[in-house]
Amino acid sequence: MTDDIVPALLEVIQTEFDEQTAKDPKLVAAVKALQSKKATYLDVNDFAITVGQILGKVLGQHITGESLPDGKMYFNIAQRLLDSTMKKNHELISSYALDVQNGLNQQAGLHMRGQTAPVNQSRIDGIVNRVSQEDDFEKVQWLLEDPLINFSQSVVDDTIKANAEFQAKAGLHPKITRRVAGHACDWCKALAGTYDYQDEPHDIYRRHERCRCTVDYKPGDGRQQNVWSKAWKDPQKDAKINVRKKIGLLTDNYTGPSGVSALKRGRVHPQALPNWQNATISKSKLVNYALDINHNVGGPKAKEFRDRLGITTSNYRILLNQIYQKLPYYKAIFKGNEGYGKKYFVIMPIKGANKEYANVLTAWIEDKNEVRLTTVRIAKEGESKK
Repeated sequence: MTDDIVPALLEVIQTEFDEQTAKDPKLVAAVKALQSKKATYLDVNDFAITVGQILGKVLGQHITGESLPDGKMYFNIAQRLLDSTMKKNHELISSYALDVQNGLNQQAGLHMRGQTAPVNQSRIDGIVNRVSQEDDFEKVQWLLEDPLINFSQSVVDDTIKANAEFQAKAGLHPKITRRVAGHACDWCKALAGTYDYQDEPHDIYRRHERCRCTVDYKPGDGRQQNVWSKAWKDPQKDAKINVRKKIGLLTDNYTGPSGVSALKRGRVHPQALPNWQNATISKSKLVNYALDINHNVGGPKAKEFRDRLGITTSNYRILLNQIYQKLPYYKAIFKGNEGYGKKYFVIMPIKGANKEYANVLTAWIEDKNEVRLTTVRIAKEGESKK
């Protein structure tokens, strides 16, 4: 009977990983940057790469063809070794990222706690499955090198996505920046740039093998605080107003359903949808109904979204993201309760894929602590003035 090599091997790997991460100069410097309140997501990315490199090095030193039975990484060995070590990798990076996010929130004057992202189990399972499929471990040993670094960077990306989405739902306007590193390929160069959340390229978080591009994130909504009056101001407000005047939308005298100019709102509307922070929108409600040209009921709505805004099932996120972002800024109109929950309408301007605007009516139902979208359509003439 072959002895179980995993317990002893795992203990050695975890001990050495802890020792190396504790004394690594780059990680020590990252902690000091955090303590001095100077750490950003660029530091988090460097932190993640270093942690990934250390884990890969430790695994490479102790997991070899000679140390494995028959020179093969059997599934039960791979699963127990990699699942626990990669989760520890995630925990270490995620904790540092959370501390950095909390610092950024504090610097931006945001009284909200940073968000963490759950471990991406499918990535771990993918490496476990792949490394255990080969009879000769040495042929797949490379999977314990760069793919682990890529996994480590993905922890940072997932954290950025979680915080950007959370803060956008809160009515803020975070920005996401992707920077190239080294001799970047054309694909990476095309993704580089700074984007408003929800306007970023679909592939902004993706990386190819050995890619070291970084994704940075800054919370907030682009406003600045006057340190004397403590009043918030938007340095681009006049430019934004002029652009909207030119396109004939949201001019100074636009009142909409809220009774005040949408341009002048700098905070959540006092009559916003109740519990809007927890509002949910089912993907199927958009893709399989409101934007489905062939749906018996939703078809007419879908045609109007397509013709007026260029929004279809293929780019439904344009609509989804804007509803989430703008929901707290517009008045919720109570439409009664028929025993299934309180019904509300919220009308808001939506910018289409074709850069055109239209007022869109969103219908919601609130039942206990649940708030969900029931339907959405282009608002009819005059509805936005009610």
